[in-house]
Amino acid sequence: MEWINKVNQAINYVEKNLNDEIEYNEIDKIILSPTDVLQRFFVLNTGITLTEYIRRRKLNEAVKLLRNSNEKIIDIAVKLGYGSSDSFSLAFKKMYGISPSEARVSNIALKPFPRIVFSLSITYVEGETTVKNINEIKPFVKEQEIFLMPEVRIIGIEGRCKLHTGSNADVMEVWQRFDETVTAKLDNLPRAMPNALLGWTGDCPEGSDTYSYVISVICPAGTPVPEGLVYRDLPASYVAKGRYGDGLNDVINTFASKGFLTCYIDLPWNAELYLDDEESNPPIKDCHQPFRWLVPCVKVDEV
Repeated sequence: MEWINKVNQAINYVEKNLNDEIEYNEIDKIILSPTDVLQRFFVLNTGITLTEYIRRRKLNEAVKLLRNSNEKIIDIAVKLGYGSSDSFSLAFKKMYGISPSEARVSNIALKPFPRIVFSLSITYVEGETTVKNINEIKPFVKEQEIFLMPEVRIIGIEGRCKLHTGSNADVMEVWQRFDETVTAKLDNLPRAMPNALLGWTGDCPEGSDTYSYVISVICPAGTPVPEGLVYRDLPASYVAKGRYGDGLNDVINTFASKGFLTCYIDLPWNAELYLDDEESNPPIKDCHQPFRWLVPCVKVDEV
């Protein structure tokens, strides 16, 4: 329920700033997570992204301004964050089927796009999904799958990366430090999941505009950490594994339909999963290679 409250607080912030610039960093502070987490939640529960929700709510506000004020169309466009009256008119017509100038002078009823308020609900799904152990993850499997991950320790190297830059430069810098010396240390560690690397993402505290990116191997809980490396202890959970090249939202939507929900309050991370046999080139050369998403989740009848 705490997560739902934070989401509604974020929506309140959006509603208060429809006529101003909406700062995604402020949303991060409200939900205590990267905005990407809220974007996924929106897609899963509404079928649209948070960005699209904000766009539609701004255009809904535009209708009120056009019909209840004498402001120029260009001034309304700028107020709502559009760079020109042309881009504003294009977006408005795409949503309502008429131009802003036509909306101002006509009595055509335009369907409102109301604000959203979330409440807690649980959907029960018929049937059972086969759950395997994490060490049974195999390369070249096309299906999305659910696995049971025991308590584990991931060990590797870490970098702090900036949110909302539109660039992977910080992540690439971490991969460039993943050299033969690091590999040699990791090769001597016991593995809970052999022949795999994680690009683990998490640790975005309140007020921060950065997150941790940890390139790591998955080891049994309590594994000693070699000098110069970092670790994270991950509690036991279900994890959803995507298909090769899937987007994160594809994975979330699929396992939600099978009765498994994300739980970012208790398990605030996700990871890129690199399987050795699927890599034609080592990921240290190019972190943009296709990978599989690995996302922690809970089963709805265990919530």
